[in-house]
Amino acid sequence: LYALSPLPALEFVNDGHVDGLAVALTVGALVTLGPGPQQRRAWRPWVAGVVVGLATLTKLYPAAVLVAVAAAPGVGWRDRARVAVAWLATVAAGYLPHVLAVGVRVVGYLPGYLREEHYTSGGRFLLVSVLGLPTRAEDAVVVAVVAATVAVIWRRRPDPATGSAWLLGALLLCATPVQPWYGITLLALAAAAAAPGWAWVVGAGYPYFFAVILAVRPVVTVGRSSYAAGAALAAATGLWLGRRRRARGSRAPVDPSRTPPPVPAPT
Repeated sequence: LYALSPLPALEFVNDGHVDGLAVALTVGALVTLGPGPQQRRAWRPWVAGVVVGLATLTKLYPAAVLVAVAAAPGVGWRDRARVAVAWLATVAAGYLPHVLAVGVRVVGYLPGYLREEHYTSGGRFLLVSVLGLPTRAEDAVVVAVVAATVAVIWRRRPDPATGSAWLLGALLLCATPVQPWYGITLLALAAAAAAPGWAWVVGAGYPYFFAVILAVRPVVTVGRSSYAAGAALAAATGLWLGRRRRARGSRAPVDPSRTPPPVPAPT
């Protein structure tokens, strides 16, 4: 799914977006944590926390992986604490020299970016804005959707790749960014989670992006329709694949060697 997609080569090689490094570090954190008994090795949560911290220093959104890692099956409270401490220490160490040099200006252009993208003035959340709510109410809906996704992850305890894909997919559908390269990390997580339906959400940003740079009107309608179609197709693909997997499991042949012997009837 990831290797055959033209989007990583287009965005990371051709356009030089640093998100490619964030992808490598994010997936590296999931590989470092490892499935099953490997999670009980004490050094793995420390290393995973450091790698997620490096990914967060590259781009902010890989921090969402922490939620999926904490909720992963087999990860206890001790391992969660190790991941969190390692992540905090890495992010603090990365920012400390800049804080000492420029103080609060270390946030750089982030406030300006949020204003420029209209996240602070309302209407920027394309799918949520359909409700016609005030800005504060839109923000509350977005927070509620993200919180609900976190609650589902915490309740169902999927593997870290699947949980990360769920949360990052929810964030993309809420934020509906015009920059389509933000979604390539979701494509990598979808490949790791064997959930190709998320590729529809990854591609949803491109009609919106081209509508903006080519001045296609109305831009908001194009972006809203594109992300809505991506969400619908992702949900339909997930349901179809889930049905196929359940059907395949019900048709699986029974191994006679594992069949328990019949219990003799009482005399």
